[in-house]
Order: sequence, then structure tokens, then C-alpha cells
Amino acid sequence: MLQAGEESSEMFTIHVEKRPMVRLLQAELIFPPYSGLESRYLQDNVGNVTALKGTRVRLYLKTNKTIKQGWLEFDRGKKLPLKPLGAELKGQFRLVRDDVYRIRLIDNKGYRNRNPIEYYLNVTADQKPVVRLPLPGKDVDLGEDLKLALQINAEDDFGLSRIRLGYQVQKAVQVPGVKDTTLRFIELKLPNQNTTQVQLDYLWDLSPLSLMPEDVVRYFAEVWDNDAVSGFKRARSQVFTARFPSVYEIYQEVTEAQDEDIENLKDIFTESQELKRKLDEISREMQKNPDLDWLKKQDLEEIAQKQERLQKNLEQIRRELEQAIERLEKGELLSQETLEKYQQLQQLFQEIMTPELQQAIEKLRKAFDQVDPEKLKTAVQRFNLSQENFLKSIERTTNILKRLQIEQRLDAAAKLAQNLAERQKLLNQQLEEIASQQLKELLQQQEKIREDANTLDQVLKDVKEKMGEFNDLQPAQMDSLLQQMQDILREMAQQNQGMAAGNKSTALKSGQMSQQDLEQLRQMLVNLKKNLVNDQKKQVAEAFARSAAELLRLSEEQEQLAQQVGGLSATSPKLNELAEKQLNMLNYLGKVSKQLYQLSQKSFVVTPEIGRAIGKSVSHMSSALNHLTERNSRAASNSQRLAMGGLNEAVLQIQNSMQDLAMAASAAGLEEFLRRLQKMAGQQQGINQQTIQLMGQGQMTLEQQAAMARLAAAQQALRKSLEQLQREFGKRSEILGRLDGMGRDMDEVVKDLRNKQVTRKTIERQQRILSRLLDAQHSLRQRDRSRRRQARPGKTYIVRSPDEIPPEILQQRERFQEDLLRAQKEGYAEDYLELIRRYFEALSRKMENLEK
Repeated sequence: MLQAGEESSEMFTIHVEKRPMVRLLQAELIFPPYSGLESRYLQDNVGNVTALKGTRVRLYLKTNKTIKQGWLEFDRGKKLPLKPLGAELKGQFRLVRDDVYRIRLIDNKGYRNRNPIEYYLNVTADQKPVVRLPLPGKDVDLGEDLKLALQINAEDDFGLSRIRLGYQVQKAVQVPGVKDTTLRFIELKLPNQNTTQVQLDYLWDLSPLSLMPEDVVRYFAEVWDNDAVSGFKRARSQVFTARFPSVYEIYQEVTEAQDEDIENLKDIFTESQELKRKLDEISREMQKNPDLDWLKKQDLEEIAQKQERLQKNLEQIRRELEQAIERLEKGELLSQETLEKYQQLQQLFQEIMTPELQQAIEKLRKAFDQVDPEKLKTAVQRFNLSQENFLKSIERTTNILKRLQIEQRLDAAAKLAQNLAERQKLLNQQLEEIASQQLKELLQQQEKIREDANTLDQVLKDVKEKMGEFNDLQPAQMDSLLQQMQDILREMAQQNQGMAAGNKSTALKSGQMSQQDLEQLRQMLVNLKKNLVNDQKKQVAEAFARSAAELLRLSEEQEQLAQQVGGLSATSPKLNELAEKQLNMLNYLGKVSKQLYQLSQKSFVVTPEIGRAIGKSVSHMSSALNHLTERNSRAASNSQRLAMGGLNEAVLQIQNSMQDLAMAASAAGLEEFLRRLQKMAGQQQGINQQTIQLMGQGQMTLEQQAAMARLAAAQQALRKSLEQLQREFGKRSEILGRLDGMGRDMDEVVKDLRNKQVTRKTIERQQRILSRLLDAQHSLRQRDRSRRRQARPGKTYIVRSPDEIPPEILQQRERFQEDLLRAQKEGYAEDYLELIRRYFEALSRKMENLEK
């Protein structure tokens, strides 16, 4: 109403019409099925959406009034109608790209909502999967078995749908007319479909690829995620190579490393000699004056430090040798017998680095701070003795290693000859199948064979040169092999000329001749190695039998002398005469000891126990001589009986060593050993699988830490089982095979597990442990089958010399005659049979005396 003074207008009514507006917005996100995510609601009145592509967005709206029409307006131009139900609306859309949307409303009277809120849509990217090959995780050389252990680790944010291994073979020598660069694949099975993380262990057998030496396989892993909306995304790992090395490469690499190791051993020996000279000089000075000045103490400290450095250098050489042997074994360039000898060589290295030497160094340092000069003098003497033993052990190890190299290179030469014969045969077959015009296409292959044949020629020359370093070997045996090799090289040259000239018949004839000669050469090498080993065994057996007989005779004489001395008084004139006899016996024992030391330079069978027993006898004989000089007959007789005990102990130790030489493992012992090996392999496999599952967990839960502690305890228990096995079968080198190196690997694995620091190196060590356990079983079963095919064990009687006879046989005289008859049937020389006969008789008398 309007009013002016007393006048007013008609009464009008004004109605304020509210525009439509959204009072409540609810958004439900329904994720793509492949994601495995459950649908969820955003908070009320939150319209901004960030989600995976393909997510359905359902909107529920409540307005302030009845709505006639509503729609979603997108910046990209699209309009999506909403379904009105009175004052409520609903609608949905699929999230496919980043965008902005607004809600538009019209009520029944045609009013629109003003300034609608802008809501943002953001598409979250589904990440590409990731795949790695942590094992081996580097370019590797393949072994002769052509098997490659792989570990494939893959993960994706929402799931994996497919996994495969891709590879391509790059041939070192192209087959005429064939150039295959095809990329091939092996489909692998995922443990669970749509799993987000997988660790797949796969043992890849590459033998179906027909690889030739120097061929290279490039390989990688591929995975796909499960993104069914945008399309499955693929990821590829780093590309690695697996190369099939030729036996020639392996041989050259290993022999170069071994030659360097021998030179390093010689350097250690030379430096040790100098240290020993300085120690002897200080010891002599201390005999005159036990008090050492500061400079002499500094000299001793410097000697101790140098000795510790030499020990570290020695350990490095031991590790390098072990790696070299593993490489030779992988390339099958070692016979089982030579391999076992290398394991014994590793034991020699352990004997060199004795705890006694380190203890002597520590006691020497402690004595520096003590006032008592006698204690320092004693410490210097103990250190000097340990240094002397160290020096002798280095000399022995070096000499045995040099002998082993000859056997090893003969093994390798036989393998190289076999490899050449097989390749020559293949080349000959190809020559038969192609036309004369195509001969030149095979020239590259033939020239490679010739190149490797020249390598074999050099190997044979090296073997002859190394054999010349030893008086008991005969390098002239190599002359016929070298001549055979020259014939082969000449035939290969003729084949090369024939192929270059397109003369198929000449090329084929020369190739067939070289193939036959190579096969013959391989057999000659096998026979030479066999004869060399058997001759050495015979020499060692004969030397041992002589030493045992001489020690038994000394024992009898010592017993008689002890009885004569025990019945004399201190004034008896016979004491001087008997003292002279004792001196002669002491000198003779020194001669026998020297013979055994020389024998130890060529064989493992001269054990420290033999040396200790003889050392005990020398010490007691020296005491007896001193007592006789002092005319103390009773004390002299006691020392003489103790000396006799040391001699008897030495004889028994020689007997044990002869049993080792004969390698007499019982069938029952072998069965038990195999059973326990199999059990240990199963336990190790379980530990390996569980360790892999715990690897790379980052921050570990308490449960995971407890699991790792249990694995450490399980690995430690397996280590103790190995030690028990080695104690029980320690003298059966053919059974232990490659087990010696496992102890160190197990110790490292236990350390990693306890420290909760499992790395790729840990997994590799565990795989190596398992491989060695499995290889040992395989090797033993093969050897057992080979032995069962023979009428008698594969040993000649000379290898089973008298010392191999079990103790119970020594009490049964009738068995001696059977063994003697068996030896006669083997055709050994009469003088050696007479030596065996005398030894049996003397040993029989001695055992009767010991029983009494």
C-alpha cells in the first residue's frame, strides 16, 4: 500500500520466490572391478572427485523445492540430465578425464539456480607395473648343464594379469643361410590371478635352444597389469645376457688365475723364509742375553705384523682357488678324482692357518709387557716353531698344488679334445649336406675349430713343461700326444684349404681324419692321466709300506733296548754302548722322518697325526739319550718305552692314511650318507624358500623378525649337521665331494639372518648350498652305479696295500695269505710282494705284543 497524507492506495501483497538450490549433495564412487576397491561415499556436500579412470560417480541431491528439471554441465561441453523426484534428484556418470562440472536446476515456475558451485574431476593414473630380475641380476656365464636359476619380482598397484620370459639367441657362428633374430617367449604362471605382488622362482633349462660355445642369450621378464579400462599396461625388466662360454675360455681364465696364485704362494714362502731367518737371529741373541732392547722388540712386532699379513694373503689365495675350481667344475673340466683332491688341498690351507700360530703371536705380544725375560724367550721360541711349521706347510701346499695342476690340465685337455671332436663331426655332417659352391660359408666355423685346436696344442706343451719340474714324472710321455696334435693341425689346415678352394671331397676327407685323430687323442689323454695317478699311488703305497716296516723294526729295537737298559745299574759299563745304539736309532728315525716329509710334498696321505707321532718319538728318544748320558737307566728305560709308543702310533696312523688312499667306502656307509644328504637338501630348500619370502620387506614386523630368527636357528642346526657328517665321513674324500666349502657359506647365511640383513648375496649363497647338496647326491649315485658294474672295487692291490687292512684282519693270520695271493694275481713285482710279506709278518708280531 502507498499512502500520501490522508490518501492511500489499494493493499497489494508481495511474495518473495526462492530460487532452486542444492541443500545436500552426496557422491558415491564405484571403482572399476579390476581394482578390487570397495565403493565409498564422499563427505556430504563434497563434489570434487579424484579417482581411477572408469570410476562411476553416483550423485544424490536434495533441494529446497520441487525441481522440474536438472542436469550436470561439464566444461568440456557435455550435459548429463538428472532424474528429478520432487525435491530430490539423482544421476551418475563415468570418470574418463579431468573436467569441471556444475549442477543446473529449474523449478516448476521456471526459476533457475544462480552461480552454481564448480566441482573438479581429477583422474588418478593407474601406474604401470614394475618387474625386476634380482637373481642372477647380472650378465652370467652358463654352466655345462645349461640351467639358469631366475628370480622374477613384479608388482602393480592393483594387480598383475600376465607374466612371461622373453629371450633372443645371438649365435656366435651363423649357420649358412640362416639368420634367426626372432624374439621368443615363455609364458609363466602367476601364483594367484590379479595378485599385486609376486616373487617367482624359475629354473630355466636352456638345453632345448641347442646353444653352441660363445652363443649369447639376451633375456628379460615382462608383466602386464589388469587395467581393463585403459588397456593392460606392460612393463619389461632390464635385459641381461647368459653366455655359453667355450671350454677354452674357462680353461684359459682359470689357468691364468692359478698360475698367479702359485707365484703368490712362492712370494709368501720367500717372505716367510726371511721372517724365519730374522727370528732365528733374535733367538740366538736371546740365548746369550734374554733381555731384549726396545729396537729388538720392535723387530719382533714387525715380524708378527708381517706374519699376519701373509696369513691374510694366504686366505685370499685359498678363496681364489676355490672360485677357480667352482668354475672348472661348472665347465666339467675336472674329473671327480681331481675335484676331490682339490677339496683336500683346501683342507691343507686350513691346516696352514692354524689357531696355534695366531695364539703364538698373541702370547708374544703379551710377553712384551712382562718383566720376566724367560717368558719372552719362551714366547719367541713358540712363535719361531709355529713360523717353521707355517713355512713347511706353505712349501708342501705349493708342491701339491703344482702336481694337481698337471692332473687338472690333463682332465681339461681330454675335455677340450672331446669338444673339438664333436664340433669337427658336426662340421663334417654339414659339409656332406651342402654343395661345393657353399663351402666358403662354413669357413668361419672351421677356422674357429682350428683356433681352438691351437689352444689345445699349447695346453699339451704346458703340461709337458710342468711335468718336467718333478723328478718322478716323465715328460717324454707327452711326446706321442704332441705328435698326434701336430697331425691334427695339419689335417685341419688341409681341410681349410679344400674348403677355400671349393674342393668338397678333400675338405671332407681331411675333416674325417682330424675327427678320428681327435677322438684317439682324447683317449690317449684319459689313459695318460689314469696311468699318472696310478703310478703315483703305487709310489706312495710302496714308500708308505717301507716307512711302516722301518718304523716297526725301530719299535722292536727300541723295545729290546728298553728291556736291556731297565736291567742295568748306574755303574754298568754297557750304558755307554747302549747310548750309542740309542743315538743311531735317533738318527735313523730322522732319516725315516725326512722320507715321509718328502712323501708329503706329493701326497695328502701324510697327515699331521703321523708327524706328531714321529715327533713324540724323537722327543722321547732324545730324553732317553740324555738320561743314558747321565747314567739314569730307569728314566732312560721309561723314555724309551714312550718312544716305542710313539712309533707304534705312527704305524697305526700310516695304516689309516693307506685306507684313505684306497678310498674304501662301505656300501652301507654310502647309503646312510645319501639318506642324510637328501634330508639336508630338503631342509635347505625349505629355508631358502622362506628366506626369499622375507627378503626386501623393509621395516619388518615383530612376527617377521621372529621368523627370521627361526630361520637363522634352522640354518645353524643344518651347519651342525654338516659338521657331524664331516666328522663321521671325514676320511672318505670321495663321499664328501664339494661339501667342504658349504660350511663357510652357511656361516655367512646365519650371520645375515641374525642381523636381519638378507640380500641378493644371501640368496645366492643359499642356492649354492642347495646345489652342492644335490650335486653331491647325484655324483655319489653315479659313482655307486659305476662301482657295482665291476666285479671288484675299482682299485688295484697296490692301492689297497697292507695298511688298508681293517684292524680285525691283523688278528687273523689266515687272511694275510689270502691278500698275498690276491696281490700275486694282480701281477706285481716279486720284490714288492716280498716287502708286503715282511710288513704283514712284522705287523702281526707287533699287534700281538700290543695286545699283551
